[in-house]
Amino acid sequence: MMAFFLVMWIISMNDQMRDEIQSYFNNPGAAAQSKAGISKLASGGMNPVATGTYGMGAKNWRELALEAQKDRLDRIGDKLGKEIARRPDLSHLGQHVEITVTSSGLDIELIEATDSLFFHSGSADLPPATVKLLKLVAQEIGRLPNPISIEGHTDSVPYEPRAGYTNWELSTDRANAARRTMQAAGLRRHQVVEVRGYADSKLRDPKHPNSSINRRVSILVNMVSPPGADQEAKSEAVSPPSKRPFSLGIQPLE
Repeated sequence: MMAFFLVMWIISMNDQMRDEIQSYFNNPGAAAQSKAGISKLASGGMNPVATGTYGMGAKNWRELALEAQKDRLDRIGDKLGKEIARRPDLSHLGQHVEITVTSSGLDIELIEATDSLFFHSGSADLPPATVKLLKLVAQEIGRLPNPISIEGHTDSVPYEPRAGYTNWELSTDRANAARRTMQAAGLRRHQVVEVRGYADSKLRDPKHPNSSINRRVSILVNMVSPPGADQEAKSEAVSPPSKRPFSLGIQPLE
């Protein structure tokens, strides 16, 4: 896992940083010819030392790994948004697809319009355009090592077509329909770790519980915690560092 995060960090670098790192390792002796007796890599430009990656107050490797991971999710989200807008068969869905990156990961939400858009009314059946959209999403996020969660949500309008079938079943069935389509289109085996149906328990617009924007499916690309991060956080919470009195070791005169 450590190697994975190091690779992601390197991928996130720009060309200038890669060139400077390569130049340093090709000629470490150049340090003597630079300011402060360190290499050109350390004395200027975008590089780990000059930007505070190492040294006092620097970010640790876990923070760097998480930043690299977030940058990659940003690029994937941006690419998806541009591809949806570019394609004539999907562009009409673009304004109803919200793509955001948070501390939890990449969130892709398919938000219904006033009329049924992503699902046929009152069912989990997918129109052809929705199938194409989910396949596009699957092909992009299926390349990632991150686990996927899929959530279904409804508005507060009671579901009436048949007895024993409520918004709970409908929201779960819609999330599962999205899962089946994406797994067939490119998600890796076992990449989906959760499928949840929330009915109207997590309204997007609580002030308007019957609004169509509460009907949505969320595809969550979850951030992966660096190895040991959870244990480290737990240790810090349980056993905060003890404070010792400062002493110079000077003994009193007798």
